[in-house]
Amino acid sequence: MDCMAWAQRVDVLINPRLLIWENSFPSKIFQYGITGKAILSTRIGGVDEVLGEHGIYFEADNLEESLRPKLREVADMDRVELRRRGTAIRNRILKDFNWDIQARRMVEFLTGLVAGRRSG
Repeated sequence: MDCMAWAQRVDVLINPRLLIWENSFPSKIFQYGITGKAILSTRIGGVDEVLGEHGIYFEADNLEESLRPKLREVADMDRVELRRRGTAIRNRILKDFNWDIQARRMVEFLTGLVAGRRSG
């Protein structure tokens, strides 16, 4: 079953990222985000840059102690709030992380590198 179909059966998706993945971005976070579901995750690898303030976070460096209370917190959240967060995450990804935006960022980055080489 694919991620999009399966995700429609749950209220929250969980993305536990450990400190060992600190320099690795989880590409599945975009799949999770597009589902429109709330996401509980660590901030590791830039996940918080994508999910923003609508993500729900627990601490990677204190996983066992921080995950349990966050799971309880999420379980106590109203479904309307969970849907609001999921919708906000999906809208953020579609607006700020689509292919056109990402391609423009890459062009600007590479143009800056080339311009820096010419002046240096």
